[in-house]
Amino acid sequence: GHRNLLSKQGSPTRDYNFYTYSIDGTTIGRIHFSSYYTSSPSSDLPQAYGPDTWHHLAITLDITGKQTFYSDGESFFSIQGVPAVFDNAFPIWIARADNYYKGIIDDVRIYNRALTVGEINLLNNIN
Repeated sequence: GHRNLLSKQGSPTRDYNFYTYSIDGTTIGRIHFSSYYTSSPSSDLPQAYGPDTWHHLAITLDITGKQTFYSDGESFFSIQGVPAVFDNAFPIWIARADNYYKGIIDDVRIYNRALTVGEINLLNNIN
């Protein structure tokens, strides 16, 4: 099933949600980014994440609406959506909307711009 990593939501809508999908309850094989404003793509990970392993996940959303998914510093999925601005006062929830994430989440960052590939790689390589 799906497990929430990050969401920005209020009533009556959500700005965005970032979910993982578990293949068997412990192995993560798919991620999903949904939004009230943009497209809601999901994609299989390049390689499933087993339990007790550390991985870096990132999603960028640029000013044109293009969404790019990254796993361990590598781009693996991209789709052209529509531009959106998430500038309301909705709270940001980490691992708690709908279905709670079962695992450890470390170093959550939200930027006001799409990071470059180099910046994604730099963050991936921070120990």
